[in-house]
Amino acid sequence: MVVLVNGIAELEYHRDVPLPARQRDYLQRMDEEMDGGIPLDGEMLANPDLLQRARYVAMSLVESLQQEQEARTAATLAWLAERIPDLQQVRVETGEDGRVRIELIFDRPLENQVKVRFPMSGAGETRH
Repeated sequence: MVVLVNGIAELEYHRDVPLPARQRDYLQRMDEEMDGGIPLDGEMLANPDLLQRARYVAMSLVESLQQEQEARTAATLAWLAERIPDLQQVRVETGEDGRVRIELIFDRPLENQVKVRFPMSGAGETRH
């Protein structure tokens, strides 16, 4: 699973690497907290379904990225990847007005990005 911010792959989660027990416990605590309800789209949802929880966690992921909170970023990324195995991409777009749009993509993985190398003039040359 990959998180793209304004078209650039910022985070990647490998589901084939098992989570340590303490991280699994933390995800469980996140679930328990959301069982008490979550704020979403200006209202409080008492019994959020899995997709509503995913939207809420994705918003938390974006906030943690913006605030450079690495532990929270890792936890929210892990929650999305582990709790929603069909999720392939989280696309985040920030507008010039500061608004953030988040799209959860289930039907297509990110295609490999290709690194392009440009020849540098004078590379390898020594000038005196």
